[in-house]
Amino acid sequence: MTPRTVVHVIPTLNVGGAEKQLALLLREIDRSRFRPLVVCTTRGGPLLEELSRHQVPVQVIGKFGRYDLSLVWRLGRWLRRERPDLVHTWMFTANTWGRLAALLARVPALVASERCVDEWKGALHRGLDRLLATRTNRMVANSKAVADFLEVSEHIPAERIRVVHNGLAEDEMEKLRPRTEEEVAALRRALDIPPGAVVVGDVSRIDAKNDLISWVAVVERLVSRHTNLIAVLAGAPVLEVEHRYARRLKREIARRGLDGRVRLLGMRRDLENVLPALDLFLHTSATEGFPNSLMEAMSAGVPVVATRAGGTPELIEEGVSGYLAPVGDVETLAKRASHLLADAALRRSVGQEGLRRVRERFSVRRMVEATEQIYEEVLEEAGRA
Repeated sequence: MTPRTVVHVIPTLNVGGAEKQLALLLREIDRSRFRPLVVCTTRGGPLLEELSRHQVPVQVIGKFGRYDLSLVWRLGRWLRRERPDLVHTWMFTANTWGRLAALLARVPALVASERCVDEWKGALHRGLDRLLATRTNRMVANSKAVADFLEVSEHIPAERIRVVHNGLAEDEMEKLRPRTEEEVAALRRALDIPPGAVVVGDVSRIDAKNDLISWVAVVERLVSRHTNLIAVLAGAPVLEVEHRYARRLKREIARRGLDGRVRLLGMRRDLENVLPALDLFLHTSATEGFPNSLMEAMSAGVPVVATRAGGTPELIEEGVSGYLAPVGDVETLAKRASHLLADAALRRSVGQEGLRRVRERFSVRRMVEATEQIYEEVLEEAGRA
């Protein structure tokens, strides 16, 4: 059988949660059944090289300004030339422009991925989502929390929604595996962390939705209880608004007297050299879909304390594979984290449960197979089976 062509439309190929899941999906998808192409509506990014290594063609259309209506026409023209069997769009911007272009090009089947509980959306955004959903075969949510948001807040029929949790590849799990004491010591030396330190960390894009101001506030409380504590943050801003937030974050670190305690590592593509060095993973996000960084920390056997944002409670079993607190509740987050830091045996137990849970429930193979099944469903409905 000739593989069906599936075009994936996404804003960029920066190193973010959705982009990483797209790269994993296309690395593992059955090429005898599906021929993938990727279109970036804004620009490429670091993951373009990875897609190229796996022979996935990438086209950058480019958007001229925030409201570039010509993008719909230019993307639609490209789609008419490629004649895909299915278009799969990712995240709000691409879901909007990409679906409009696919409808203009009369693409037979349409799938859209929502990756977060986007409570920022106003009436106009939600109305546009509802309108486009009437012409979309399936909405793919990466957590039940996102699926519930689509059904309740955007009034999208439940029968059009499918939940496909994010996955982590076997080779990534192997790279992130827990380390021996000697290996941990070596990783910490490379990060310039002094011997005997207690190390708390996070992997987050520097963005207001990740509420890193609260993260710093929790770290301040932990330093008062654990005087040898060092905190590391791997992540970077991308957009100008995020660069402004990064400057605010640095001022907050200085204001709280934490310059010597908090290390900003910038963007790291080698998390296997960071996460296994941690005693605790602290994640204070205000909004989520299904956080990749938590899965990665759990794969390293690192215990997690996180907010109950989005699909995080679907990943972490409270008190077993991690601890949860309400969004913005700095005191509870600090208490949960301090409790773990004071008990090495408990940290080991929680870390081992987290590792087991990710390996058993959130493999990339499950994610890929569930996505392939959705493609088969919608292609059959469109007469392209």
